[in-house]
Amino acid sequence: MEAWQYRLIEEHEQLAYRMGKLNEYMGKANGIGQLPMQHQQLLKMQLSIMQAYEAVLSERIRLHMLPQPTKQA
Repeated sequence: MEAWQYRLIEEHEQLAYRMGKLNEYMGKANGIGQLPMQHQQLLKMQLSIMQAYEAVLSERIRLHMLPQPTKQA
């Protein structure tokens, strides 16, 4: 593989990890619910944008027939 392909896979893996951490935080009883509503809305928006970005990276990986990264929590 070329260097950019390794970077693409690495970026996808890092994003998946961060999404998992944010999702985990948002699911905790003492997590997102303890924040002011505006912060909660921003974190939900952030996660939504991260999910869209992850879908783009996944599609690029698929189109280049690269090994599919494993989803991390």
